[in-house]
Amino acid sequence: MKVGELFPQVEEGKCAVCPNEIPEDSRKRRYCSDRCKEVAYATQKLYTWKKVRERVMEKRDHVCKVCGYDKERFDELCEKVREEEDISHRHHVIQRVEEKYDIEHRKMELDHIHPVSKGGAMFDEDNLQITCAPCNREKSDKWRGEPNVFDFFDDTDKTARTENGDTASE
Repeated sequence: MKVGELFPQVEEGKCAVCPNEIPEDSRKRRYCSDRCKEVAYATQKLYTWKKVRERVMEKRDHVCKVCGYDKERFDELCEKVREEEDISHRHHVIQRVEEKYDIEHRKMELDHIHPVSKGGAMFDEDNLQITCAPCNREKSDKWRGEPNVFDFFDDTDKTARTENGDTASE
């Protein structure tokens, strides 16, 4: 969606964001100030992110790419408990599902496979995956495509890490 669609200029000479007049010297602008322009573009970005998030979540069935947690399955169990046990408050339903089925409730998030901080595309759906909150926190801004630090050792260095983190010779 374009900024002009989110903020149509209702009246000639008026800011598209607020009711202020656009200064005389800049009548070709749509905004009265840099602040209003920033607000318009930030709103567009939020709107765009919401749409991209909805599409990716729907396309990937609300399942965590890392651990396989299935949000839709959890929601189905919530509905089942709500009907069977006549519980209406969402918090109590979630609590009961966690107890009854030994499944914890997890928030689902979109995760950039190649982090934006390292050059990944913000809105590219191919750069996005669904993760549950704990898996996303674990990843932070690490890019799974980054080479392992041990890939940089030459062949003469035969040390490797064991599972507990100690070094061992081959």
